Amino acid sequence: MPKEQNTFEKPITLASLVELANRPKQPPSEQRLNEIEERCRKATSGGWIVARESDVWGTIGGPVCYMDEDNAIVVGQPGDWGPTNDPVDDAEFIAHARQDVPDLLAEVRRLRSLIDLNCEPGGLN
Repeated sequence: MPKEQNTFEKPITLASLVELANRPKQPPSEQRLNEIEERCRKATSGGWIVARESDVWGTIGGPVCYMDEDNAIVVGQPGDWGPTNDPVDDAEFIAHARQDVPDLLAEVRRLRSLIDLNCEPGGLN
């Protein structure tokens, strides 16, 4: 009786097993995703530009995120320089970004690996 052959293009390697072990154990809950989405919705919109306070006045585009003379982080719109939203909402967004971004990146990688698995010949179509 002939021996079965591996129909996957990619061989199973130590690196692929390590990557599999490092995947997040559970995807973010719907509640967690809603919390992240709410922080995004409340924060000042647009792509933020980072500048030193001394450089802010010549900045074009915006909004600009900078530290003021009291070392407070300010997000302002060029021509206005007051906060464009509630500063607490921007602060919440910034404070949570350190955990939100890695969690969302891990979820993207987890989903990509599932897509890769399903797209391989002999995968889980």
